[in-house]
Amino acid sequence: MTSNNLAPRFRSKKAYIKSQQYVVSELGRMHTEFDIRIAAFENGGNYDHFTLTKVGFSPMPYRQISTAVADVFENGGEFKLESFFSLLLTIYLDLYVRALQKNRDENEGTSRQLPSILPPDSLGDRLMMLSYCCNQSQLKNITALMLDLFDLGFVRGEETNLTQLFLFRLAEKEFGFEPRNWAADKYKWAVDPRKEEPLFQALWDHWDSDDHGLLTDLLTQLLNRHTFQASRNNKDGGRDFGAPAMEQVPWEVFFLYRLRKIKGLSNPVLNHRLMEPPFDLLPEPETHHKLCPRGARLLAAARKHFPDFDQLILSWRIRSWELLV
Repeated sequence: MTSNNLAPRFRSKKAYIKSQQYVVSELGRMHTEFDIRIAAFENGGNYDHFTLTKVGFSPMPYRQISTAVADVFENGGEFKLESFFSLLLTIYLDLYVRALQKNRDENEGTSRQLPSILPPDSLGDRLMMLSYCCNQSQLKNITALMLDLFDLGFVRGEETNLTQLFLFRLAEKEFGFEPRNWAADKYKWAVDPRKEEPLFQALWDHWDSDDHGLLTDLLTQLLNRHTFQASRNNKDGGRDFGAPAMEQVPWEVFFLYRLRKIKGLSNPVLNHRLMEPPFDLLPEPETHHKLCPRGARLLAAARKHFPDFDQLILSWRIRSWELLV
């Protein structure tokens, strides 16, 4: 049985808590800047994620999540799943609106240069975190949107984030989507993660096994790998978990747990530094589907900006925003 083998310089919970103290004051500035941008959208302007050069919406929820994790570590108690899911719904909505805006601008031949929406690691991070608290249909539609973004050329970047790429391929297979030609992508991440990392091939073959002993061994290896990928002194040339929100919680394990739950399989209990309460078990899907106040403003403005918003389809996978909530 594989034992815990944490990266030598992986941060302790105490060090992580200290690192997040400055973020609380930074969030106030982020909220102010986002409010300015959403007000411009409400008044008829384009929804441009990059209008504000210092910060867009994407970094803000990452920081809110990392500070929430630090708060639980420091003060105990439960992780506030309802607030977490509300925030993640807004992240999903932000992606959806940005994709629609970018697609409209390109179709209309807008002259301004349009950047990509996200690199693959950030997109995969969102998929993992959402799997922690969503149900089967929600996870399927979230996966569909994200695969659409790849197909539409909205995802760009030169980092090879094997964890995220592996989970995208696994979700694509399990939800029955037509396999995309990942090797045709013109970026360094156009690789097969199963060939690059033997552990991912083993998980591909056995993630849905009834053998808890085998699965515990593989998942413990995955947890150990997480600490090396999240270490501030990682020397192996890869950083799958560079964002603080991804550092201390093994969201990739919960993604696999959610897929197993969907298939009616039980999940093993893992004894590992990363699997301590409240992040030791997969919660039931959140049933309180309510956007945070900023998300509600964004949805109202999107429906005004795109009169057919609820019927817009980026490609064959997406049917309607309403399918998510």
